Parts: sequence; C-alpha cells; structure tokens
Amino acid sequence: MSNITHTGAKSSLVHAFVIASWYRGRRIPLATILNPSLVQNSTSKCLRRVWRILQEDPRSIWVAWVLRHRLRNQTIWTYNSASASWCWRKLIKISPLFKDGLEYPVGDSCKFRLWTDLWHLRGPLIHNFPRGPVITGLPSDSLLMTVMQQGQWRWPSETDLDIQEIVAELPPICPQQSDVIKWRAGMFTTAALLSLLQPASPRVHWHQLLGGKFRIPRHDFILWLAILERLSTMDRIWVHHSVVSCVLCGGQQLETHSHLFFECSFTKRCLALLKQSLRFQWLNSGWQRDILWASRWWRGNHLLNAASRALLASIVYNVWRERNSRRFTATASSAKAVAFRAMEEVRYRIISENVRLSLQLSVLYRIWQIPWDRH
Repeated sequence: MSNITHTGAKSSLVHAFVIASWYRGRRIPLATILNPSLVQNSTSKCLRRVWRILQEDPRSIWVAWVLRHRLRNQTIWTYNSASASWCWRKLIKISPLFKDGLEYPVGDSCKFRLWTDLWHLRGPLIHNFPRGPVITGLPSDSLLMTVMQQGQWRWPSETDLDIQEIVAELPPICPQQSDVIKWRAGMFTTAALLSLLQPASPRVHWHQLLGGKFRIPRHDFILWLAILERLSTMDRIWVHHSVVSCVLCGGQQLETHSHLFFECSFTKRCLALLKQSLRFQWLNSGWQRDILWASRWWRGNHLLNAASRALLASIVYNVWRERNSRRFTATASSAKAVAFRAMEEVRYRIISENVRLSLQLSVLYRIWQIPWDRH
C-alpha cells in the first residue's frame, strides 16, 4: 500500500475505486468490489449470451449452433466444460449467477428437460438424484412431458424413496401455456442481474465528496480510502520493532487516520496555509465528524463547493504522499511545499475545465487568484 500514490499503484485497488464510483453513494463490501469480473465488458457480453442460450433465441445463428453442436441433449446447467475452450468455460462458470433470478413455470412440457433443467425446486434433478434415470428407466435427455399425462403428473416407480422426494415438491402445471423461461423481475437486463447479485444498500453520507467538476481521480481514490480508514497507517499494519509513531510531526503519537487528518502538527500547518491562502473552511474536530460536516456543506454542483471538495481530496492525497516519502525514501518536504502542491494541482484542474462565464466562476477565480484572461 505504500506505493499507492505512484505509477505502480496496485491494479486491484484502482479497479476497486472504479467500481466504487460506479456504485457511487452505496456502501458495498470491499471483498465484493475487488472482484473485477462483475464489471468487465466481456462479462456483460457473456451474461447476455447465456440469456440468449436459455431463451433458445431463434434469431441467432450462434445460439442454434450451440444448441445443436455444443449442448446437444444437455443444458447449460449440467454441461461438462472441462475439455471446452476458455470462452465456453467462462460462459459455464458465470451461468449459476442466473439461478436466483429465473423462473421455470411448467406448461405443456414440450421444452423443459426432466433431469437437467431448473423446473424443480431442488434444481437439476440429475445433481440431487443421480440414480433417477436408472430407477425410472427414463433417459437423462428425457423431456418433462414423459412424466405427465393429460395435464397431471404421472411418475413411474413412486415407491422409491428418491422418487418420493421428487414428487413431494412438484410445482403446479399450466398445460395451456408453453414452456418459457422467465426473469422474476420482468424484463431481463444485465443491470437487473447485477442488482440481484449486489442488492441496494443505504447511501453513505459522504458520497458527494468523491465527485464534482474539478475531481482528480487519484486524489479521490486516496480520499475514499481515508474516509473508510483503509489506508495503511501504522495502527493497522503494526509490525514488531517498527516505528509506529507519526513521521510527519516526529512526535510519539500513534499514526492513525485521525492523527494524520488533521491532528498532527505538520498537517495542521498545511491546513492553516490553505485557510490563509484560499479561505478554506475545515472544523478540525475529528476526522469522521469533519467528513460528516463537509458532506453536508459541500453538496451540489456549486463551483465553490466543487473546488472545496477537490482541495480536500488534494491535501489528503499530498499528505499521504509526503508520509510515504518520509517513511520509505527518507525524503522530506516542508508543510508549505505540501500545501502549495495541493493548491496548485487543483488550480491547474480548475483552469483546464471549460466552465461557462458566470458570477460563480468570477468569485472562484478571485478566491483562487486565477487571472481572468486564463479563462
């Protein structure tokens, strides 16, 4: 984690921040967002392909080829992909994601397969009752209609205990309807599937601090980790014989998120310089309390609020960068240099943004000491 601010940043954490931006405003488990497979474009395409296979899409030549030459008399739920190509193995691997969102209403029984489809409450019967085809004498590729007669269930060998378990949980039959796989929530979309896998969570109060016109992604990433208190401060990664005190102020205080932002004498000087130069308001009454205050006062699209959010992210980023430089490379900068670097990065970002002329922009340029001819 020490090199997170440099070009060699860990790709998994960068990917996590991308996903967190996608789920902006939602608190989701870090273990979940570190799984990149759910948001890759290739996975979305695979999900749509699996759905087309399940629907046996008559408009697709590819689906027709898969059903005839790949699956043959099997279903995607029971297909053995051990010797298949990597692409097909990926399709089989993600297919279980669909199970919780699918419905198999039993209709005329001309389409669903008896042993390998999901029409039963227990899933594919061949998985739960592998002796079923032998006991009943019905081949593993039998259709559901082989155990129905005039719209009623007619199972052979009902004295067998396995068959009794199957019969005890049989679903109702609607013989007037065709066998059609349905999506429980209505129309299927990849977004609907992702929402099923990742249920909506309460909005976090600080979500707007990570956005705005003047956002700098690497700054927002470090701010996001700092808000969650997931930066590798010494109170989290303490190792025997290591120096756990703050390297910025040189005191004996334990390095924690609250100390770094901004109880440390060094970071307090940085904060004072921001207040002096840009009238930056910060209560400094405790890290989490200050985040709550900022999320309430710096909301919306107002340019001054967007600049304040960007400056907060910038000073947090540069403080963390200075901490890493001192701890791992033994190089140090003054508080004035750190504060100046934080201000300059945001100032250049403001200048680069194409914002229409307004009173807000005029006030912003005056506070940030940006010449009007730079617009």
